[in-house]
Order: sequence, then structure tokens, then C-alpha cells
Amino acid sequence: LYVAMTRAKEKLIITGTVSNIEKKRLFWAMFAKDEDIKLPCYWVSESSSFLDWLCCCAARHMNGWTIRNDIDDIDDIDIDVDDIDEDEETENGRLFNDPSEWKINIIPKSSLLLEKSDFEEEENTEAGDETEYPFEELFKEKPKKETASVPANMYVSEIKRVMDRGESDELDSRLYDGSAFERPKFLSGSTGLTAAQKGTAAHTVLRNMDFKKDYDYAGVKDLIEALAEKGVLSKEEAEAVRIKDIVRFAKSPLYERIKKSAYVRKETPFAMEMSPYEIFGSAEYKNTEGKILVHGMTDCFFEENDGIVLVDYKTDFVEYGLEDELKEKYKTQLLIYKRAVELSEKKPVKEVCLFALRTGKEVVY
Repeated sequence: LYVAMTRAKEKLIITGTVSNIEKKRLFWAMFAKDEDIKLPCYWVSESSSFLDWLCCCAARHMNGWTIRNDIDDIDDIDIDVDDIDEDEETENGRLFNDPSEWKINIIPKSSLLLEKSDFEEEENTEAGDETEYPFEELFKEKPKKETASVPANMYVSEIKRVMDRGESDELDSRLYDGSAFERPKFLSGSTGLTAAQKGTAAHTVLRNMDFKKDYDYAGVKDLIEALAEKGVLSKEEAEAVRIKDIVRFAKSPLYERIKKSAYVRKETPFAMEMSPYEIFGSAEYKNTEGKILVHGMTDCFFEENDGIVLVDYKTDFVEYGLEDELKEKYKTQLLIYKRAVELSEKKPVKEVCLFALRTGKEVVY
């Protein structure tokens, strides 16, 4: 509903069906005389559909006479639109002279039904005429296409989850398997932040760092406290950030390179089309038509004289000296990021760096 109401530029046509229109008209016009511009919360919660919300608002509009007409004690507030100023209270209640124009039609079910004779008459107009009615096409079984199981949109995090879980027959079954969703904390009784939430908190600190400034332990701690005071981080998130991990990054050779760059971009969102085969590399998608719109966000990239350097921070636990284990794990994700940056910046990415915050080491692709 939100998308429909905010995308139309000139005209929006909305259709809906109800089983008892007279009963619904009474329900929709219930607050047509109410002086409060806001509808009662209890009524909004009791409504059974978006149509109820829309028609109740339409009943209070100057063009809503179709809903209010012939309803006792309500149709008497119908007055000429030229006789009322915007949001002016009337003697019998309140109508809202919003500048929008609404045309409300109530179409009886009987007018939409075709009699059997109507079909027979059409069939007998020409001998041997095999004209097909357009609506019959809707009920014909369409041939299955190879792209039927390919989603139109995917986030990089979803792609990574699919790759981690391995291949199966249906791509959408891998994406929307219920086991991929976590049980809410208030049901599971768990407390504290998850690893993903802790990682998000660390990324928030990195995003708010001034990459032209030097940081030590005290500097990072002050930054975290300042973010907590501003409400950027919750108290729990601030306490969960591993200050030493951030300091490792601030003391690294990679950080020194970023400081010297005149062009640095943090957390840049992107969306680009890719074929299923480009993403997954599986033979079953090699001849698949259609594209997937891939969404994601790069952590950081900066420019040096001979090209762009892409940086991705990882908070995964990894033992010192075994950082290369992360290289294969995030290969697909970082190759997608690399392609996105090259498309948006129209410049080559010369280097992709995965920075392991736990050890302070970088892995270069």
C-alpha cells in the first residue's frame, strides 16, 4: 500500500471487493462527522483490510459522497466544495477539503457477471470462429521456465549464506528456508548481543572514525563513549566493541595508506544486475536467462595513484597466522564488491584487502 500510494505521479487506480457493500459503507462512514482529524486507534486495529483504511479516509473527503450518500445523519454533511475552506469545520461535523481529487465508484457484482447466453451469442456470430476471450489466457498453464526459481533481488549477505550452505535443487528454497531465521530473544530467553550485532557495532565505530586522525586506545574509547552519548550506539553495543581490535586497525599499514589518500569512501551502498551463473558459478545456471539485482554495501575503498583499493573489515574469530582461512570464505562477496566499485567509479580496483580485526592482519586478493 505504501508503495502504491507514493509512486503514482498523475493518477492512481485502486480496486477492492467486499461481500456486503451496505454494511461496509456504514463501517467506513462511522467517523465522517468526527471532528478529530486522527482516526481512533481501536478502529484502525479492528479494520480487516487496507481498503477499510482507505475508504474511511475517503468518506471524510469532500469527494466521498458515494460512501456517505443516504446514510442517516451523515449524508446531511455533503455540501458544495466551493462553500468550505480547507479543513474547515461544518455545522454537522467535519469534512476535509484536501486538494486531491477522488472519484469513487461502487460497482455491483451483477454488472460484472456475464450470462451464459452472452457467450453463446458470441460463439454463433460466425461459424467456425474460434475466438479466445482474453481473460481465458489467465487460466492457461504457462510453460515452466528455467528462471522460475531465480529471485529478482538478492543481498550480498543472502548470497554468502547460500554459498555457505551449498548447492541444492531450488535456489529459492535455500534462501527462504525457515531454519535461516533466528528465534526472537524474548522467546528464546537469550540475553546479550549476537556475533552479528557485535560486528555491526564495530562497523559503526569504524564508520565514524576520522581517517585523517591518529587513534590510540584512549582515543578509540573516547570515540565509543561519544557515539553512545549521541545514541548512535546503545550502552550494550558500546560495551561490546573490542577497543583493541579498532586500535589494531588504526595502527596498521593499511590505515596509514588510507590516511594519505585524498579520496576515501565509507559504507557505500550499491545495486547492480548479475546473472545467476556469474554469482554462483553453477552449471545449472549457465543458460539461465534473466538477471538478479544484487544489493550490498562496501565497508571502505580509497584511491591511490595507480588505482582503487577496496577494504572489507571482518570481526570473525580467527587464530593469528590463519587469516587466509577468511580469504576463501569471503571470496564471492568481495569479488561482487570489486565489480560494483569498478562499475560505479569507472576505474579499476587494483587491490582487495580483507582486514581481520581480531589479529590486525590484512589478506590481499
